[in-house]
Amino acid sequence: MIWEGGKPIDLGVFSGGTNSSASGGASNSRAAGTSDFNDPVNGVVPHAFLYAGGKLQDLGTLGGSQSQGNGIDEFGAVAGNSFTASDAATHAFVSNPFNSNQLVDLGTLGGTNSAAYGINDFGWVAGTSQTTATDLYGNQISDAVVWNALTKTAFDFGGLGGTFAQLNAINDLGVVTGWANLADSTTHAVIGFAGKLTDIGTLGGTYAQGNAINLAGAVVGFSNTTGNADVHAFVWTRSGGLVDLNTLLPGGSPWVLMAANGISDQGDIVGYGTINGESHAFSWKLAAYGAKDCFCR
Repeated sequence: MIWEGGKPIDLGVFSGGTNSSASGGASNSRAAGTSDFNDPVNGVVPHAFLYAGGKLQDLGTLGGSQSQGNGIDEFGAVAGNSFTASDAATHAFVSNPFNSNQLVDLGTLGGTNSAAYGINDFGWVAGTSQTTATDLYGNQISDAVVWNALTKTAFDFGGLGGTFAQLNAINDLGVVTGWANLADSTTHAVIGFAGKLTDIGTLGGTYAQGNAINLAGAVVGFSNTTGNADVHAFVWTRSGGLVDLNTLLPGGSPWVLMAANGISDQGDIVGYGTINGESHAFSWKLAAYGAKDCFCR
């Protein structure tokens, strides 16, 4: 489902399927996501889709049985991941809107698997990839990565000393956000630029992740609170640091804001939480972020 003109639009599902979900939206009522697909060989399996012109378009796979659409840019290019031939591995992909939406395999950082989650309007794709490095148990270490979709060049952003790092979003200046494990097995939200990740911490708990970033470099996501008692939505800015959105609510508010999933360049934040015990989506406009908050140098 997407919203247009204040009204929800049902994106539908592929014939023979039951479920679909959108994970990224763009202007001109475009969206990317994943839908059940009735494959004559594999049965009902998930396939990545592009929603454009009022229709779902199957993006297919990289030769395997399944795929997933995760992000979309303003031109309709979709970033995601797919099984390769014989379902031997999972690779990140980007679709080419100028070549019949053909999927382009972005490869890996030398390891087996990769996945893409975010894409900006200049063809830079953010995600995660296994590397040739291994941990003490022989498992491949996964690093945060950004690909140039045109050249398929991969830029390794590394991690924070643990075994896994993932980027969820990238803005048009190339600033990224996501999450990474530390050596102590905790997971922190990150922001990154020019191949380097910066730890932006948690709200006191052992887990946090950045979900979205705007042009000014403001990050939103969610984190466990102290003692892992609760999960709260946060906003991070260069000048203000990590702030629990619940601390900005008026006194006595029935809301508990649990996760923020998107932020516009104007500071509009969307996410979900609970109000009087019921789960609801929220949209909240914060003050616009100025140049002093830009994480781009």
